[in-house]
Amino acid sequence: MRATWHSRAFGGRIEERKFLKTSFFARGKLLLTGEYTVLQGALALAIPTQAGQTFEFYPADTTRLEWTALDPTGVPWQSFQLRRDSTGQWEGDALVPRLLRAAEKIGACHIPYGQVKTQTEFNPHFGWGTSSSLIALVAQWTQVDALALHFATSNGSGYDVVASLADQPILYQKTGPETASMETVSLQHWPNEQLWLLYLGEKQESESAVREYMRRPASNADCEQITRLTRQWLTPLDSEAFQNVMRSHEDITASFLGRPTLQAERFADYPYAIKSLGAWGGDFGLVFAPTQADLLYFSTKGYSTWLPWAETVCLR
Repeated sequence: MRATWHSRAFGGRIEERKFLKTSFFARGKLLLTGEYTVLQGALALAIPTQAGQTFEFYPADTTRLEWTALDPTGVPWQSFQLRRDSTGQWEGDALVPRLLRAAEKIGACHIPYGQVKTQTEFNPHFGWGTSSSLIALVAQWTQVDALALHFATSNGSGYDVVASLADQPILYQKTGPETASMETVSLQHWPNEQLWLLYLGEKQESESAVREYMRRPASNADCEQITRLTRQWLTPLDSEAFQNVMRSHEDITASFLGRPTLQAERFADYPYAIKSLGAWGGDFGLVFAPTQADLLYFSTKGYSTWLPWAETVCLR
């Protein structure tokens, strides 16, 4: 299914809407192709994770909004209170008050006081989109367009917010400053049982990575090559051709970033392909491993956390 997402096309007047106790869910995400170049309109392939983040709101007769964020074990990792200033605006410069101010402006709504509880099902350090899934959750809660809320509060491409609301892989492409097209696709033809997610343990800060990249963005030719490789990865390929796409994408990205690939830098003697995911140098790598025994190589390098691809993401 292909859809064009105009970020300002939604968000009607809902000031009369009653905010009763509500609950919502948004998924985590992984960017498989188009890292960085998605900002310039290159076609990107992204996939939601099975694990996500939940949101619950409990209205209360109070003068504040109490916000608690829980980790997967139920332990709070953030807890704070939000109040309005003398002009009626939510106070603070952190992400949550910025989201609330933007949602009220976009949706012409008035967010009530009460209690919000969010909980991530994945490790917050994984970089699967604690912030982007939160944007999607607040958008659902306030009935505003998620991409409009993203662009009002973030400098990223928006793919992550769209992916968090999907339940299968998506092709995502920016078509303008605040518009994008999205198409759902299937990756059932991939060698899914031979793919693993290797945790690198160095979570990246997406906003700063975007700012740094945009100082020296990729060329149009590089973006076109990334788009071509993205499309190629959607066709049936044997294992060697599949790995060649991984390697080619890494080589192009390494060239315009002026950095070594993940494999060249850390795993040069691994015999199969490894691809960086998302902001380079951080969260996860996608590893091709014909057998689980091949993963023992990474233990010798000090990396002991790997997740089975097919059990972690939404493939259908």
